[in-house]
Amino acid sequence: MLPFANLSSDPEQEYFADGITECLLMELSRLSGLFVISRHSSFLYKGRSKRAEEIGAELGVRFLVEGSVQRSGSQVRITAQLIDASTGAHLWAERYDRELKDIFALQDDVTQHIVAVLQVRLGSDDQKRASHQGTASLEAHDHVLHGLERFWTYEREPVEESSALFAKAVELDPGYAFAHAWLARVLTFCWAMLWDSREETLTRAFDHARMAVDLAPQLPYAHAVLCWLQIWRKQSEAAIAAGWRAVTLDPNNADAHFFLSIAFSTAARGEEALHHISKALRLNPHPSALYQWGLGMCYFVLEEYDQAIAACRRGVELKDAFISNHFWLCVTYTLLGRDEEARIEREKALTLSGGHKPVVRGIWVEEDLRLRMRGLALLAGLA
Repeated sequence: MLPFANLSSDPEQEYFADGITECLLMELSRLSGLFVISRHSSFLYKGRSKRAEEIGAELGVRFLVEGSVQRSGSQVRITAQLIDASTGAHLWAERYDRELKDIFALQDDVTQHIVAVLQVRLGSDDQKRASHQGTASLEAHDHVLHGLERFWTYEREPVEESSALFAKAVELDPGYAFAHAWLARVLTFCWAMLWDSREETLTRAFDHARMAVDLAPQLPYAHAVLCWLQIWRKQSEAAIAAGWRAVTLDPNNADAHFFLSIAFSTAARGEEALHHISKALRLNPHPSALYQWGLGMCYFVLEEYDQAIAACRRGVELKDAFISNHFWLCVTYTLLGRDEEARIEREKALTLSGGHKPVVRGIWVEEDLRLRMRGLALLAGLA
């Protein structure tokens, strides 16, 4: 699914068009009869002029969905069309005019029409997954869409703004599971990036993740975020269980496979970790620095150090400011006796962390591997 164009007269409504795209993508992703590319990779085509055939080949997909969103007061118009990426032919197009208060029903209608055109058979489980877990508060939903737009920058100031937006959404509607899940993820991200080192931040994140699961047991994203939280809480078996639940509910969720891969890596189960990061990378063929770090962890656990270094180096090239790739390069170079390269990565990691030693706190829960990582971090000067 390609990013829907913003046709509103107000360019500030860009976040709304992006949010609609993301919500539709997540709904389609949950259907087991479809193969759906992740948000990160599909949004790389935002604002770029490329033929459908080229995009299809680059993403490895047969069909593309594109469209537009126009918001005016309490009205919203969505146009959507389905394209055969192998020929560029338009297979289906539809326009929807609705009240803004019916936005979730509208998203369900678009999803069902796409599924019908593709002649995808839905099993009973798919029918259950297709029901949207929304909110009656349009203001809360609007805060969530604003929060998504800010989070995906991965920069400190906008990410912290997204945390406040998700917190406001939860305040406006305490029963909005999706908002709880996103608040949990952002709080965890800030904690992991050393932007907020307070232990109560991780506790707060866990409370919101649990709330999301309790409110919406069929929401895959809630279980995926809970998996991520349990890793940092040193509960690898609970993390793996939550991750399995997430990928079962949403087999196309790249982040769920990524989180589950990290959970397996922390339990020193490298082959299973590699299996799920490979799935995540197929669903996200233009991966972020975060995914390269996850791949590097798999190879480190498997003691394939050259490949671990290659993955983390790709991550550095994608986003130099992401600390974790520098950390893993440092400890891997230390292990291999490549002291000068380790020194360069150590200095970079310390600079990015503001002088704090960015040892990956508590992530290694399997005892032998945890002790080994602690020793390497000490040798590298990062602990």
